Amino acid sequence: MKKSASMKSSPSTFISRRWISVTFLSAAALWILKNRNSSYILCSQTKNIYTVDDANPKVECIYVKGSHVVDVGDYSHIEQRSVPFDFIRKSVPSWIILNPLTQPKVFEVSPDAVVVPGLADAHAHVIENGYMMQLPLMGAQSVQDVVDRIKAFITSHPDVENDKSRWIEGMGWDQTKWPGARFPTAADLNNDPLLKGRLISLSRVDGHARWVSFAVLNLMKDLPEKVDGGLVVRDKEGRPTGIFVDNAMGLIPTPPWGEAQISDFFNLTIKQALSYGLTSIHDADTKLEHIKFFQKMADAGKLPSRLYLMGNVASEEYWGHQIPRLINYGKHKRLNLRSVKLFTDGALGSWGAALLKPYSDKPETSGLMLSSPETLKRLVDQFWKDGWQTSIHCIGDRANHAILDIYEDILEHRKGNVTEWRPRIEHAQIFAPEDLERIGKLGVIASVQPTHATSDMWYAEIRLGAERIKGAYAYQTLLKASPTGVLPLGSDFPVEGVNPLLGFYAATSRLSVDGTSPHGSGGWFANQRLSREQALKGMTLDAAYASFAEHETGSLTPGKKADFVVFDRNIMTVPFEEILKAKVQATVVDGQVMYGWAYAPVRRGEQRASWASRLSQSPRSRSSQPPPSARPMAPSSKPAELLFLPLPVDHASLAPQMTAPLQHTSAPLQHTSAPLQHTSAPLQHTSAPALQGEGYSLPTIEIPKTRHSLNHHLQVDKAAKRDEPSAKLELDTGAAPQTLRPVEEANDPPAPEVEAEMTADSWGDSFAVEWIRLEILPFP
Repeated sequence: MKKSASMKSSPSTFISRRWISVTFLSAAALWILKNRNSSYILCSQTKNIYTVDDANPKVECIYVKGSHVVDVGDYSHIEQRSVPFDFIRKSVPSWIILNPLTQPKVFEVSPDAVVVPGLADAHAHVIENGYMMQLPLMGAQSVQDVVDRIKAFITSHPDVENDKSRWIEGMGWDQTKWPGARFPTAADLNNDPLLKGRLISLSRVDGHARWVSFAVLNLMKDLPEKVDGGLVVRDKEGRPTGIFVDNAMGLIPTPPWGEAQISDFFNLTIKQALSYGLTSIHDADTKLEHIKFFQKMADAGKLPSRLYLMGNVASEEYWGHQIPRLINYGKHKRLNLRSVKLFTDGALGSWGAALLKPYSDKPETSGLMLSSPETLKRLVDQFWKDGWQTSIHCIGDRANHAILDIYEDILEHRKGNVTEWRPRIEHAQIFAPEDLERIGKLGVIASVQPTHATSDMWYAEIRLGAERIKGAYAYQTLLKASPTGVLPLGSDFPVEGVNPLLGFYAATSRLSVDGTSPHGSGGWFANQRLSREQALKGMTLDAAYASFAEHETGSLTPGKKADFVVFDRNIMTVPFEEILKAKVQATVVDGQVMYGWAYAPVRRGEQRASWASRLSQSPRSRSSQPPPSARPMAPSSKPAELLFLPLPVDHASLAPQMTAPLQHTSAPLQHTSAPLQHTSAPLQHTSAPALQGEGYSLPTIEIPKTRHSLNHHLQVDKAAKRDEPSAKLELDTGAAPQTLRPVEEANDPPAPEVEAEMTADSWGDSFAVEWIRLEILPFP
């Protein structure tokens, strides 16, 4: 039978159809590769993903594409969303679409883990925290304890020990925790021969007082009798004792920080913050030189977390024109500056908080107003007119009352728009009863620090008395009064610890870390406790609102930035005493893992299906590897690609073999800058007994012959021997399948220094080694 003319295809028609098919398949392949490389799905079978979104408060999965969350919900729903176009689903074979090599990678956290939006600290001091870490005095129990720490610092720094002209600066002392609770003196720093004659300047824990040595006093001639907004503490004969409070600290001639020091302080803080799950920090008092530094880091793409700056210039004249206005600034758009910081009074611990009536334990004073109400009114008015958000430090009831008067004048009498302006009171610590109502009526944001309540509770009532204390640290009252239901939470680090779980625990329990309070185990003024949902919102969505970012961050909502944290246990449900034991497994910013990794090990004893069996059972391929971006983070380095191998071993049986307990390090592991490649050869476990080394014990691992060398690094330091290299395993690639064994090389670099701020229970606790981290390097 002959074909009709209409059935014949001309060569041009055939080529055209072939060209269209090739183009379509190429486009589909490009889409598949792009989708694979830029997206992933994170799931929790126990639905322990808390979104802080009322529309979907808890979900099974979140779908991340690039830097944003594109969907949340059950996996079956998200799986369909991962192939967005019907024509692709209909035209491309299902074995391609649903193949794990083309689908977005899927990662599961362990059943006990929890995923929450990226945590924000709504009030902190980034550079000052790094400064504190050079000589931390937190937790010192006496003057002698401080002296001993200074001596240890001097002897561990030969350049300082051999040069008495070098300044020694530290931070963190708190006289309220010492016997007698008295202010220290310069004489206390002159009794030890090693300290005598040295230039020593030590900041109190709250940054509102400084303690200096005689050598520093000798540099300061003709000190004024009075300082506006400050105090030079003197003895009975009128001689300076060495304590300077608030504005009087400006008399101390401490040398300014150089850019190298600022950079060091920044890096110390950011590494620490990421390790605790902080993805955003409100820097509450950013000096001009610090603003310039942050701009430089943002331009270079070296801000691994978001920074919201509150600019400050030490002047009573208007200075809004001196600082830049920054909105989503920098290579990654993580830097913002649209707020200014002003100060009203001092701190409660140094009797500097401005009170309406005298202190109960020091009736000769009512505290200090650092600026007059008239000056503050003039400045606030001008900042409001120029479109700057004002964030004002207020602790005492007199300070809060004065600022509410100023805010009320603008909002009530001059029709200021509170939603557009979003005026803040930082600390919002002590209020008269009528002002607790007024702050809510006005819609002013109260930015509070829950750990201040649990730090101050041991002496606050002594300072304020039984009646006045009822209006202090009243977080539940402030939240209920807020018309927007907003109560951003922060820490004020370095005044308190960087770990946001300290604030979460304090807000929800009103207890100290040892489970005690002046009111017993039920918590200090337990009626002011926040629920866990309220506290989580305060550290996420409320903090975002306070920084004009609620449409971009603060919740795991489709369209927002993919900022989230994975904890190894559910902080929303575990007993209070378990909250502070939670460890961060991953801190993610813009969909990229900035600390840790995004896959938690499956619990011991749970059966792990192989990749092949999962593929045959279901198109839903759940990977046991972290997302493409997952890596321990060195912010300025290019990430390595990693493999994670579960160790099939009874960890309880390892404990007796260890010569010393394994310990966590918060310092990130170092990467090579060389591009890393995976071998296609599968990695296999042997049943050989565990190898034992000095201070550690690991099972034998067998790897087939490959053209790549593999370097292994433990995720722990050995037995607190910080000066020794981490254990290292190497493979001789020139032989048949080899067993990895520990080796020591003379040129091994020293193990990373363990961060200074570690919780007490971080040291000396044995733990299960469930994963080995392998970097696959190009074979030379």
